Formats: sequence, structure tokens, C-alpha cells
Amino acid sequence: MSSQIRISVLLIAFSIILFTGCKSIKDTIIPRQPKLDQPFSCTFELTAFADDRDSKMVVSGDITRYGTGIWEMNIASPDTMKGLNIKYNEGGATASLGSLTLEIESGKLNEAAMFKRIFDAFDSCAALHDIELFDDGEAAVYNGADFTLAFDKATMLPTLLTFSDGITVNISSFCGFTEQTPEASESIRQSDGMPTDEVPANE
Repeated sequence: MSSQIRISVLLIAFSIILFTGCKSIKDTIIPRQPKLDQPFSCTFELTAFADDRDSKMVVSGDITRYGTGIWEMNIASPDTMKGLNIKYNEGGATASLGSLTLEIESGKLNEAAMFKRIFDAFDSCAALHDIELFDDGEAAVYNGADFTLAFDKATMLPTLLTFSDGITVNISSFCGFTEQTPEASESIRQSDGMPTDEVPANE
């Protein structure tokens, strides 16, 4: 009789350990890491308030990452900026609007330029082997030096980029891809001084 009691107690104890152990493991599961260290494209909507908070600027368009430090941005709105194209790489940036083109060397770029801040934020995350994410209840969040990047917890795709000065960038239509378009590849290589028959390796 005593042996049966001991066996019953052991079975109950084992059941308790098994169920609580499973719950503990489930609670500590880390969401799969976002994949930013690859070429991708996305649409964005940037919102920036004036110092008095009474007026704001909203800019929208699309962004393409070809590799580390190789980016392109196209502005769709507002009408005063529509058609503006910005190509960015380690050599600098080229901004084109209609027949006007402005080239800026890397050393002369303003570090506060909004397009550069967006590109650098993504590149800094892409360079991390593991991103330490925090759960804010609705999204998985990464805190950078002067920005916060939120990810959809189900897909681990970026949804919102917020800078310390209150500028926000809503991200949608995020799509990863493995090949550059021939036109974009050639223009990026030419602006970087690379031979047009060589394709830069994507990170």
C-alpha cells in the first residue's frame, strides 16, 4: 500500500513539473528575429511636427534597400516634393527632381538629413546578429541610439520607426527580394564609381 502511495505521489509530482515546465518554456519563447540584412522595399509615411506642434509635414513614398549602405527613396507626396528621387551609398547621395540633379559627397552630408537617419537606423539593425526585442503589448520593439523600431509580432516585419525628436515613419507593404532591377543596379553602381559589369554583393 505504501509503495502505491509513493508511486501516486511521484506521478502527481511529475505531472505538476511537466505542466509548469511547459508553461515556463512557452512564456520564454523569443519571437523569430526580423530579417533586415537583405534587400527589401517598402512604402512609408513620415510625419514631422513643427516646434509649436500646431503644424505638421507628411511625406510619403517608397524606400528600397539594395545592400548595406545602398539605398533609394522615391517621394510620392506632397505635391511640392512629388517625383523627388534620392540615391544613397557610401560615396554620398544624389537627389533628382525633374531635370535638376544634386550630388553630395559622403563627407558633406548632413547627419541630420531625414533620409540618412532612416537608412542608418535600418542598417544598424541589419548589422546585429540578434536583435533584443521588448514586448510592449502590441508589437516587438527594438530601442536604438536615437530611435525605436517596432515590429509586428506575428510576422516580424517593421511597422513603425520613431525618432527621439518625435518624427515617426509608418512602414507598410514591406517586401524582401533577392535580385535588384537592372536599372537600379546600374544606376547605383555608376553613382558609386563601380564598373557596370560588376554587381555588388548584397549583405
